[in-house]
Amino acid sequence: MTSDLDFRKIAIEYDLGSIIGELKPVKGGLLHQVWFMKTTKGKYAVKQLNLSYETRNPNLLNQLQAQEVAAKMLAHGIPTVSALQPINQNFLVLPWIEGNTLSATQISPDMAYKIGEILANIHAVNLQQVATTAISWEGFSKEQWRLKLQKLDHLAKLIKWSEQAKTANAQLNQKLIFSHRDLDDKNVLWQNDTPTILDWEYSGLIDATLDLLIVALNFSGVQYGIFHLENLKTVFNAYCEVTKAAVEITPEHIYLYFGYCLDWIINAPEQHSQEEMLKTINAIELVELNLQAICSGLN
Repeated sequence: MTSDLDFRKIAIEYDLGSIIGELKPVKGGLLHQVWFMKTTKGKYAVKQLNLSYETRNPNLLNQLQAQEVAAKMLAHGIPTVSALQPINQNFLVLPWIEGNTLSATQISPDMAYKIGEILANIHAVNLQQVATTAISWEGFSKEQWRLKLQKLDHLAKLIKWSEQAKTANAQLNQKLIFSHRDLDDKNVLWQNDTPTILDWEYSGLIDATLDLLIVALNFSGVQYGIFHLENLKTVFNAYCEVTKAAVEITPEHIYLYFGYCLDWIINAPEQHSQEEMLKTINAIELVELNLQAICSGLN
């Protein structure tokens, strides 16, 4: 794998010392390519940005805004990492964090508890001054789904879920709060049992209860075709213990989760495979199948 970035120039510009050895591509991110760079002054991650997707998805912050959010969250004690200054429109330079991303199937209940705690603390920061809007699901036509998905075995369900989300969006009295909005396994780096939250580009306003539900479902394994109820409850309970708040999950919150997933499919980058999009559709099916168990189990 090659890059058109001039890493030697980057090392000089950011006063990182001389590069040692070869640059190594890092597996993981769906949107951007990350490179590991070791220098005489330390270890760094150089994130080469996919600018075309950033401008195409209306729900994304630009990199300057996203790094502003990361820096403010870090200042409030949220375990995250922010880029070195100045911010470049083509790449970011970040301190290298030792650790690994784990799939939701590898997350223990103790780890899930820490995720619930962190989400509660992110909500407590509530960076309302950041210019952003809430994701509002208005639905898509059959023609739009045909353009997006090659396999349309689920077309009837897509239309149904879309209408359910649209109705719930109008009916639910939402309490908007600033949050990460993409807190799932790919955006958490684990050093043993210690998490670091990554990638704030998708952060913005969202209903607090919906955000909690999304995160709890993400770490219950639904994207992998499993439903780990214990992890779901653990994320939820940790959040409630920190906030000292009673939270009620209704079917409308589940329908808004459908809309959240559908929005992701519609705005997925072009290089995203049909298989990955179908995994998200399968996750919605699994949540729909367990709707009553989720509502009763969390309430």
